[in-house]
Amino acid sequence: MKQLLHLLLLSLPFVSILGQSLNANFEFKNPQLQKDVYRADYGTKGLLLTFEYLYTNTSSRLTSIVPTVTLEKNGMQVYANETKILVLSHNVWSTAQVFIPYRGINLLNGFHEGLQLNITLENLLDYGGTLSIQQPLRYKVEINLKGAAVKEQLVHYDEGSNPKEWLPDVYYTFTTNEGSEPVYRSEVQHNQYSIAPKKLSFYVLEGEQLTWSFYDRDGSNDLLLGTYTKLNPNGEYVDNVYGQMFGNIKNLEFDYAQRAQARQSISIYSDPNYLYSKKEGVAITIEYDLAKAYQGEKATIHLNCYDKNGIRLDVPVLYPIEETPAVDAKIDLKVKGKLKYFIPFYVWKEACKNVEFYFELDNKEQIQAARHTLYKPIQFEDWVIDAGMKVEHDYKYQGAKGIQLQVYYELLNVYDNAPLYVKFYQANGDALTFPVYHIMGDDLSAVIKKEHITENPRIADKLFYFIPYASLTDEIIAVQVDLVPDVAMNILQKFTEPLSNRSQGTDVSLELVKAGERFWLENYGQVIELKLEVPTFFVNKTKLKLDIQKNGTSSQAFLLDGMLTHEKDDFILTRDSGRVYVVFPHRNIVGGTRLSLNAVVTDLEGNIVMSNAVEWKWQAPNELFNTTIEVALTTCKFDRKIIQDTLLNTDFPWNYVVEAGGAVLVEETLSKKMGAKELKEQFKHRVLVNREDNITVKIVDTKSKKAVVLWHGDLGKWEQDNFKLEVTNKFPLKLIKVGAKVDKNYKAHKENGAL
Repeated sequence: MKQLLHLLLLSLPFVSILGQSLNANFEFKNPQLQKDVYRADYGTKGLLLTFEYLYTNTSSRLTSIVPTVTLEKNGMQVYANETKILVLSHNVWSTAQVFIPYRGINLLNGFHEGLQLNITLENLLDYGGTLSIQQPLRYKVEINLKGAAVKEQLVHYDEGSNPKEWLPDVYYTFTTNEGSEPVYRSEVQHNQYSIAPKKLSFYVLEGEQLTWSFYDRDGSNDLLLGTYTKLNPNGEYVDNVYGQMFGNIKNLEFDYAQRAQARQSISIYSDPNYLYSKKEGVAITIEYDLAKAYQGEKATIHLNCYDKNGIRLDVPVLYPIEETPAVDAKIDLKVKGKLKYFIPFYVWKEACKNVEFYFELDNKEQIQAARHTLYKPIQFEDWVIDAGMKVEHDYKYQGAKGIQLQVYYELLNVYDNAPLYVKFYQANGDALTFPVYHIMGDDLSAVIKKEHITENPRIADKLFYFIPYASLTDEIIAVQVDLVPDVAMNILQKFTEPLSNRSQGTDVSLELVKAGERFWLENYGQVIELKLEVPTFFVNKTKLKLDIQKNGTSSQAFLLDGMLTHEKDDFILTRDSGRVYVVFPHRNIVGGTRLSLNAVVTDLEGNIVMSNAVEWKWQAPNELFNTTIEVALTTCKFDRKIIQDTLLNTDFPWNYVVEAGGAVLVEETLSKKMGAKELKEQFKHRVLVNREDNITVKIVDTKSKKAVVLWHGDLGKWEQDNFKLEVTNKFPLKLIKVGAKVDKNYKAHKENGAL
């Protein structure tokens, strides 16, 4: 049964109370809250809540229950009591009373509104509402009990078979104005005459007379040992008391201080159960009532947290709420106002003991609040259910061996699908010198340079990453996982053991198949044939590193074929297997030349060796059968269509080309009409060739790159044609003649050419 009731505050407005009966056998009505009620049993003033109830119960015995009574302001609990027993009658409408003494309410004197009252009777009733009160001035009493003792006597204080049990079980209470409900009760000190030193404190209202009573605990019939009543100070008061004796108490010695809980111009409240944007956290509320002289002054807002040792904590105040300006913002001060800030649980520090707030004016004057002390740490439930990291060695991915890093987690919430960051770095905090690969499938991975960001992450997931052995050199890798709605919410931070390169330069297979004199790429010379087997993972991530030396100096005088061509100087391996041919044409070599080759596969930067090295050395013999020939274009006539095409008058596209072994030895621009003198002067060239080289004579359209081959073959074949060639009616030509002059002893020629 849920009822909406009204709570009448005497001399105050009506306050809405939402009450809920938790048991069908319990009904209540007519709740009333009175202020400034004096209760003789408490010896003080306070708030008195009364309500009528009907508790239907077949038991003949009365029911006792301990109500939970709390008051909150700005979410901070300023009063709590779970010690007073309420005895419930059965089967008849009765009136219950709950008293809240002002001295137990942790508020400064003055008018307070918006207080939240909550009262719970377990399994019977739950209701609450808001109210306003005028809080009287409280005094904090601090007593340093230095010592006291119970007088010894012939008659035993307690009965028992053990003589030690004959000693008194002492405790003491403080009450006010001859009341019976203590404002303070000590613990029982069993079986001893001496009363241990202790520092204690509590609050009273101005003018309340204190009574200090000592008892011997004896079940339901405690023995009064003595009462001290000389504590009747008004206002602030300090005293030192020695050697007091009364009743069965002797040698009472203590220091007494009573100080007003002065009203502050700025008050701080903390709410540990605040919910903002679906996030739990701490709300800090500041209420201020300043002197009129500060009206309109420019001021900066400061809010800080400190641990018990006074060390400032790094607690970012992320969210000003309820139209509050941001921390560190500059504002125009008002005489009276309220500020409210929210600190999410994931940046809150459990070590926070004190909260500091102050305004700083432009002239550096500070208007400070008394530091707000948290009497118990504010803690939050762990939002990470499970998280961890696993390392699998000798993991094979797309043919490459390495380690697999598995990151797994399960969370209570992903907070509006905040992005998930997985970061990788060295144990000392430096960036990794190599990439990590996010495995998304058997044939799909993505390079992670520094961090892997997942938008809209799952509430629980497993993520897999791969690092090839080739990248590792005994690194300890730190793996950090954060959810980042605004600042990082750490899920996991783990470190691997040192990870070493277990492949030791065998990630890619590189073999020397054979090396020697061969005919390759239209050339005759030294051909080194290399065999490569590249795991799919390393395709486009590795390159062949060649070190070619000629007579001890780095050289580029070689040709490439197979998986690589000389046009691509980066030598990146774009296929998973194949052959590479390194060709040294003999025509470019003189007798005695020393050549060497060192080949190895590396990463793209050339820093990590990923294969065995292949080495080759060779010294040229004296006889390489190179010779110089003179090639002459003697006749060149173009087709009539070419001659008549006026568009070609100023932009004639055809070139005359002579090649040996694919290398261009001669290239000259042709024209429509060429006379004998022009041909003789411009188209006679001496070139160096090897007797085994294939020689090609052709004309090339420089625009379309289309070539018309006129002749192709080695010197032996050309000799069969008497070193002459003649072509007719082969578009775009009508007639072309080329001749050559060659040393008759070219087959045994020993004058080798130079590169």
